Formats: sequence, structure tokens, C-alpha cells
Amino acid sequence: MKPQPVLSLVGVTLSLLGFSPTPLANAAQPRLAAIVSPRDASGMEILAAREVRRYVYLRTGCLLPMIVEPQGTLPKGDLIVIARKDREVVRKSAGVDLLGSLEKLAPQSYLLKTVRARADARPPKDQTLLVTGGDDAGTLYAAYRLAEVLGVRF
Repeated sequence: MKPQPVLSLVGVTLSLLGFSPTPLANAAQPRLAAIVSPRDASGMEILAAREVRRYVYLRTGCLLPMIVEPQGTLPKGDLIVIARKDREVVRKSAGVDLLGSLEKLAPQSYLLKTVRARADARPPKDQTLLVTGGDDAGTLYAAYRLAEVLGVRF
């Protein structure tokens, strides 16, 4: 067998498996989620948001943008909402079915929940991760629990 057909067969096989020589500039860049905190966030809520950003960066190498809750609707795209249960940004993100669970959160307890903006979207679009607590301490506990889920050990 001649070496030319064997090399071309190897090249075709590698490209079908996803090993094509695509330059990094042309490769699809992953869509980063944004961390959203309330407009009038407490010191512990700000710390929780910064800690989530820090540990996501340490585990993935991606530095997520942090934004303050905008007036009106939340921005499009994937979001990580970090706030107490009584904040408006949490109520906007949670939807009707989670409001009961949020009301039941006791002080120093937390809830980590992923919510889809549109339940019928395939693949899921615009997901929101709620990192919320019954009070400020619960919100910080939720941030550290999320870090543990990401593989950080304390």
C-alpha cells in the first residue's frame, strides 16, 4: 500500500473524530455565564458573588463577568444569581413554582437550583443558577456549597 492513501485516510478519520486542525481564532468560544448580584447587595452577598467568581476561575480558568441587577428585565444568556431569598432578582429568576420553596428557607439555610428560562427549548437556552440563602449567612453558605460541587475542598 502506498503511503499517500494511508496518510489521507488517517487525516479524514482524525477530522471526523473532531481532531481537525482548526486555528484557535476560528474555534467556537464558549458562552460564559454572568454573575448577577442585587443593586443594594449586603457585604456578605458581595463576598458570596466574589467567592463564586473566584472558585469558578480556579476550577475552569474562565473569569466570569459580574453585573449588578439591571432595572427591568434580566439580561439574556446564562446567569448565576447570587442573593438572599427576599431580593427581587431572585423572585424574577425563580418562577412561580420555586416561590414556595424560597419562602420556606430558614435563616442560615440555602438553595442551589438551576432554572430554565424556556422549558420547551432544546437544547436548554438561557439557564439561571440560583445561589440563594434564607439570610446573608445562608447566601454565603450557598456560595461555598457551590464551590464544593465544583470540586473545591476546604
